[in-house]
Amino acid sequence: MAAKRITLTEEHIRLIQNIDFHAFEFGEELPIQPIIDAMEEIDEMPKEDAKKFSRLHSKLFDIRNRINEYNDEASQNGWGVNQWNMFGGTYVMEDVALITGHYGEAIDDGAQGKVYPKELEDHMWELYLYITNNMEWVMKLVLWSVSNGGLTTGTYKTTDKGINWVKE
Repeated sequence: MAAKRITLTEEHIRLIQNIDFHAFEFGEELPIQPIIDAMEEIDEMPKEDAKKFSRLHSKLFDIRNRINEYNDEASQNGWGVNQWNMFGGTYVMEDVALITGHYGEAIDDGAQGKVYPKELEDHMWELYLYITNNMEWVMKLVLWSVSNGGLTTGTYKTTDKGINWVKE
């Protein structure tokens, strides 16, 4: 694996500290009882009538199994970050500005929240996108740093999928 480098400034670290990390469910379980009931109804029919529905019974059996597989995954929980609402607020630029200390520098109110000078807004988008585009690596680095002196500004490098990092 090629080396992966992450460079963090104070602003990056402040943003990372404010990531809205939460639990979620993968999906809603689908009810299968009506399928089971239909299969049992076919099973309870006289043999001649049941033969007429044997193909339907087979299809219901396959559908029940597929739904069970889906439900097994749906019942699992996960943890993560909502990529469209990474800091829990309403507008990305307002969140980034508030966290990095630039909130009061807004020049207008717009449809997507406060508007900032172009240069500042470009800088804040760059910060946000750097974290978003490297989220998997950032999270691996954060978890590694828990038992390795904490996360500080600088450049970190890993060559083993983020298991171990070296601060350059």
